[in-house]
Amino acid sequence: MAIKSILFDASFIIPNVGKSVRYGIFRVEKAWLDYLVSRKDLSIYFSFRREGKVSILGPEHTEHVSAILDDPSSLRLGALERLVWKLGRPRRAVKLEVRRRARATVAESSEDLSRIVRSLMPGGGWFLSFSMDPGADAFLRNIQLGGLKTAIMLHDTIPLDHPEVCAGDLDKMLERIIRHQAQSGDLLLCNSADTAESFNLHARRLKGGDPLARPVIAHLGLHKAPSHLQGSLPQPLKANEPFFLILGTIEPRKNHLFLLNVWQRMMAQNRAAVPRLVIAGRWGWKVDDIRRQLEAFAQAHPEAMTILESPEDATVAALLAETRGMLMPSIAEGFGLPVLEALREGIPVIANDLAVYREIAGDAPDLCSTDDPEGWARLIESYARQKVRVQPPHIPTWDEHFEIVMAAMSRAA
Repeated sequence: MAIKSILFDASFIIPNVGKSVRYGIFRVEKAWLDYLVSRKDLSIYFSFRREGKVSILGPEHTEHVSAILDDPSSLRLGALERLVWKLGRPRRAVKLEVRRRARATVAESSEDLSRIVRSLMPGGGWFLSFSMDPGADAFLRNIQLGGLKTAIMLHDTIPLDHPEVCAGDLDKMLERIIRHQAQSGDLLLCNSADTAESFNLHARRLKGGDPLARPVIAHLGLHKAPSHLQGSLPQPLKANEPFFLILGTIEPRKNHLFLLNVWQRMMAQNRAAVPRLVIAGRWGWKVDDIRRQLEAFAQAHPEAMTILESPEDATVAALLAETRGMLMPSIAEGFGLPVLEALREGIPVIANDLAVYREIAGDAPDLCSTDDPEGWARLIESYARQKVRVQPPHIPTWDEHFEIVMAAMSRAA
């Protein structure tokens, strides 16, 4: 059945207005928003959940929502909203702007929500969400009572599988989401077969039987690499100096301390030439001890480790152009965009031996268990000798992703 209307969950946008770092979820939402805007045969509505209320914007505000995601400084704000923005509260300004433009704003748990959804989208349609939290049970139930089916993405089950490396109560939130999907969901969008398998395991545990929501496996695509960025290597790096890069948020799950152990081992064994480790990213959560150890080592051995906090895009481009290899010792991943992004550019990747990496990249990366630090040291030494580039594997495209998801939604409509 042809799909005519979609209610797009844009709730993740407001809390991240003005942040310079774009998370993986941002990339997914951006790709989907661009795609939906290009589909002139669809009526796109937008829902924003904040502080227990949900605001719904109509298709006439598609460009406005795109601006919030792309460049919030370009928004045509009302007088009150401009004042709030000037007072240094951009997220508050955008929230007020959204509510001013909304067709309706109502409590998430209110039964009025189902009536409003039905009046705006009388022919039914889909609620599409890529947020970490698509909403409480009452909200999703009201959406379904309003005549919409739900297609919700599960990015990973890491908070349930490894709660010790995650922040706050993410495990409880994820358990609630999986339980609802198992009992009442329609489609569960999974970025990998590995994520789908994990969902089924947890869903059966929580429901006591097969989940109602059907997993749809659709690998994520990659955005085009920016060709206009021209940066230079930051001091003290030099183009002819061998260095390896770990890129992204510095948090326990990314396993930076494993690399510290590898570098300490190489130095203790008096290996001929220990390359430099470059850690580039912002500090995340649960990192006090990690930060202390990394900064102490970098201070004691500046020739062996450099930490670049929240580098600019041009700097990252320069790092990728010159690095001998990308290092990915993550304890767990739902997909692994950085692996594919590096391989697309021919950059060698040394990564932990995770099932999801085998699924998305085959044998293109060098996969070595983090139980084998000596194996990592040998691989690093091998790539340090000279700069090489590798043959990329098949890189998933966004068009492939959209086709899989839209086809599943059409079949289930």
